[in-house]
Amino acid sequence: MGNFFKFFGIIVLVAMIGFSMAACDDGSGNNAGGVNSGETWLISSTNSFSVSNGIVGSVISTKNITWLSYTDEKNFSGREDNIDASNNQQYSISFSQTGNIYQSTSGGNTTTVVYDEASGIMQSMASNGVTIYNATIELTETAGNVRTFSVIYHGVTDGVIAVYKIRNDGVVLEVRNHNTGDNSLVSTTTFSFPQDAIIRTRLPTFTLSNTVQETGVGSFYQTCEVLSYSDTEMVIRGKIFSDGAFTGQYDNTYIRWN
Repeated sequence: MGNFFKFFGIIVLVAMIGFSMAACDDGSGNNAGGVNSGETWLISSTNSFSVSNGIVGSVISTKNITWLSYTDEKNFSGREDNIDASNNQQYSISFSQTGNIYQSTSGGNTTTVVYDEASGIMQSMASNGVTIYNATIELTETAGNVRTFSVIYHGVTDGVIAVYKIRNDGVVLEVRNHNTGDNSLVSTTTFSFPQDAIIRTRLPTFTLSNTVQETGVGSFYQTCEVLSYSDTEMVIRGKIFSDGAFTGQYDNTYIRWN
């Protein structure tokens, strides 16, 4: 079981780096900026706060994103400058995506992610040319505008199984993770659209996640609200709850690209 959660954590981390436009994102890739009525909104900074006993403390990490180019969600480049206040470390990540191939470089290490063209799901990941994992992806069902894909991962741990429900516009609606062997359910993550009209207008594919673990580990869900907005900038506050308790907070600033 430990290998499974280690593996899933890696997938989430890479997905969050790969979709640097994201806010309130757990790795599904749903929140890769927003394009609506000719407007494109991209994330420009993230401040994460410590939370103890439900009380928000100081900023523990800051990420500033500089966009060098952006054509669409599959063609862009930029740089992330990160400050980790907990250990006083600073580091930068250069990232780019062309078509279905995403690359990020930090400290001389390069991570390459290849996305499946049909589903948008990560098909493989490599570090400095060494494959960390790859996936077998199969379309198993089509119901209206929702497709179901079965994904078997290999590499970090053999045979981890995930089932994705994805709308035809690329929005992930649900991810179920299963153990190999007995195929028992490990966790289910569902994604829902926020009620806020400003978010839904400017970020039409933006979703919030709700994860339920079947192993006694607990449940996790997100909420968000708009703190401020103008014609060129918007600040969204996300909150994370674990087993109903408020455990995390971050403020994401978006800018209008065009």
